[in-house]
Amino acid sequence: MDQPSNDQMPAAGWRADALGAVAHLERQNVPPGVAAALRILAAALAAPDDLPAQTWPVLTERAQVHGTVFEPGTSTKALVDEAIRYYEFEQQPPRVASRASVLNRFGAQVGALTSSKPEGED
Repeated sequence: MDQPSNDQMPAAGWRADALGAVAHLERQNVPPGVAAALRILAAALAAPDDLPAQTWPVLTERAQVHGTVFEPGTSTKALVDEAIRYYEFEQQPPRVASRASVLNRFGAQVGALTSSKPEGED
């Protein structure tokens, strides 16, 4: 007999199966922490599927992440996503190495300026 694959199983079917598994585990002798986790899982599985999705607040003022400007009314999720992308971009090894190289060159230039004698001091 062919079983439907997980992506073909109706949503109510997998929830019922998961609730059954939780109920079975709750009847076992499990540590208190596991029992508490099972109760939380059962409550989450029993929650209705049609809960409204959490919405991100919108910006009330202009905001900027590096070179990207966000106008009022833009979802803060877009701003956070851009900040994450920019952070990940800046953490790439070639970018980090480039920053170190620039800092080393700058330090050498400052060192050369501070170690040279001012004109007229001989």
